[in-house]
Amino acid sequence: MATSYTVVLFSRQHFGNQGGTFDDIEPGVAFVGGAKDFLFDCPGINAAEPAFLMFQSRDVDHQQNIFRVNGVDVFGGLPASPARDAWNGNVLLIEPHHQLKATGNVLRVEARRSDGGSDGDVDDFILDNVVITYKTVDAVQLPTAAGDLGAFLTTELIGSITNVRGTGSAPNTEDQHNEYVLPLPGQLASWRGVFRSLLAGDWGQAHTQAKLISSTYNVVRFFDTPSDRIHFVLMEGVPGLIPRAAAQPPGGTIADRADATRRGWGTYVFAAQPHRPLSISAPHIRDDLETENQAIEAYMGLGLYIRTGIEFSRAEAARQGHVWPSLFGENRLQAALLYECYLIPLIALTVVALDRRREVIAQIVPIAVVALMVDFGFIREPLGTRLPDAIVPLVVVGAWLIGRAWAPGGPVQKDRPYVQKDRPYDVRRLIAIPMSVAAIVVVGASIVRAGSTVEELDRAALFAPLGTIPGRFGERAEQYRTRFEDYLIPSGEVLRLVPFFNYLDRCTTRAHRLLNVGFAVEVPYFARRAFAGGISYFAGYPAIPELDERVLTKMRSEVVPFVLIASEFAKEFPVRFPLTERYVRVRYTPLLESHDAGEPPQLGGEVYAEVGKGRYVYTAYSWFRQLSAGVPGAYRQFANLISLSKAPR
Repeated sequence: MATSYTVVLFSRQHFGNQGGTFDDIEPGVAFVGGAKDFLFDCPGINAAEPAFLMFQSRDVDHQQNIFRVNGVDVFGGLPASPARDAWNGNVLLIEPHHQLKATGNVLRVEARRSDGGSDGDVDDFILDNVVITYKTVDAVQLPTAAGDLGAFLTTELIGSITNVRGTGSAPNTEDQHNEYVLPLPGQLASWRGVFRSLLAGDWGQAHTQAKLISSTYNVVRFFDTPSDRIHFVLMEGVPGLIPRAAAQPPGGTIADRADATRRGWGTYVFAAQPHRPLSISAPHIRDDLETENQAIEAYMGLGLYIRTGIEFSRAEAARQGHVWPSLFGENRLQAALLYECYLIPLIALTVVALDRRREVIAQIVPIAVVALMVDFGFIREPLGTRLPDAIVPLVVVGAWLIGRAWAPGGPVQKDRPYVQKDRPYDVRRLIAIPMSVAAIVVVGASIVRAGSTVEELDRAALFAPLGTIPGRFGERAEQYRTRFEDYLIPSGEVLRLVPFFNYLDRCTTRAHRLLNVGFAVEVPYFARRAFAGGISYFAGYPAIPELDERVLTKMRSEVVPFVLIASEFAKEFPVRFPLTERYVRVRYTPLLESHDAGEPPQLGGEVYAEVGKGRYVYTAYSWFRQLSAGVPGAYRQFANLISLSKAPR
């Protein structure tokens, strides 16, 4: 990218309230008073790029003086001078929010007192040789686009890339294809030149170089409206007009750069003003699960993840409060573990406060704080499933406390501040060692009870005779290969959905997706269908409007024949995701409602959807019971089902 410069001030000028102050060292310097505006132009400037203001200064006493460009303070201000008898050389960054223009820019310099006041005895100083260096607009006009960059990447761009799961232990024959054009050695060498230009910020040169390799490639200037930031995207085609992929023979090459065939050499996004030097790659998109979405979210920023965590904790707290069980109830060991999770980190923090050594503070305080955060934010009902997942920081902190209890005590040596003299039988150890042994027994028993350790070992047949254990490992390995093995089904919800999963196998393909509304996190795994909208289960995400919009945008580009709505989440769905819920309500129809006497209607016992030329029906009713009991409605509905092909569309 080309640069240019403008001289803003080319003669020395004295700012302040005492003319003649510098006659002894700078005789004849022009006195301008307390403030002055300097007009300057930047012909051909690229306002999206930063500029640099370079100048000399002398005898600046403090940093309270005003130094602004176009009404915006320059970060760092007017630097103070180390001495009156020397000139300072200064370089300040002028950022895009200073809104530099081709004409009519203003640099304002104003002398102030050390307390920031503008009257009385203000600072006296000299400025000279003020020059601004800036980047100019490329002679090459880049393609431009504006909108939500994250939405474009997750929907249009990713949607234009076909599946590649045609290899491996369980290949999908529908995905066994090749759409990659092998680059020639000369093209590969030129491609390196494209990236050298991109890394140097020479977007126009990179665009020209890319077009010389393949006419399909462009460097697109993309203005991301949610963040008001500019990105440059090296991609095939442009947003809204991405060329379709075409089948290629293995090892096929294209030497003609004018050939319009899509090459498949990847898409690369560069921030015009990156926060840090960082490269994020997603090389196995459409193969490794959701890596493309993870890379996009990481590139666009982690703010949404932080907000998601906060909102999710808030929603969970409103849904399920903390529980403080009795220590004398039936599950007293499990209850004890809950209080131990809080008590042990607090004991560790107390020991650290008494110790006060820096390396101990650095090692233990973060772990103890994390332990307390996990306790408060995660441990709720059901305790049987939450507590086993919350004991990791507890065990780490507890192990440190045990080590401290058994370590030799004594006064600290002055010449070795982190080593203590050996006094193996001091009073503290005589108290701490028995307490640590008791803690090991109590906490260990609590962990064994909360984790159902004995039951799990028994289920694994590890209490059986030793000779049968190798065979049991073989049996377990075979069970893990079985999809709906009773031993491995985690919940009753999954067990009830097994007929639905079998229906998905018969009547849908891996290109179809499933919208999973609720807390059923295991559904996508057992369904063997990708989740729709980019969300595995809705209850794990917060009520953020932009997330709702992103889900809806992504879902509109997907084939989603079915929606599963957990009854426990049915009331929250329209409140937390109103756009998606409205889309589901209009596009998907629960065919029937049923209820027992005195109970509210239950919707969704049977779901029907038309996708393309097909009709998809799923029914959750127990027909063998209904029909054998002679229920009239069951016979009427079953007759409708078997005659669906005759029904008008």
